[in-house]
Amino acid sequence: MPVVLRARRGIRRRRALRTRAEKNGDDWIINGQKIWTSGAHYSDYGYLLTRTDPNVAKHKGLTMFFLDMKSRRRDQADQAGQRPVRLNEVYFTDVRIPDVQRLGAVNDG
Repeated sequence: MPVVLRARRGIRRRRALRTRAEKNGDDWIINGQKIWTSGAHYSDYGYLLTRTDPNVAKHKGLTMFFLDMKSRRRDQADQAGQRPVRLNEVYFTDVRIPDVQRLGAVNDG
């Protein structure tokens, strides 16, 4: 069961995070993208860090989820590059994730 969507935890990356998660009933609606994702093309599950509160400091207001990589309305494309590893750009458009797939507290990324 390969897992993807890992990223360095550098503060600059968290400040630049643009993938959004908005609460909708018992679910979250995810919109955005994750670039330079190695292994997305063969992974079953992934971790995803999202911005859940855009009104606080950029290094706060983050929530993490795990998701099924076969989630409805999720696309991926290969990234051309000069690395020997196949990389993917994963797009999320109105992907619904149940709240039970949230890791940790809301806004506690």
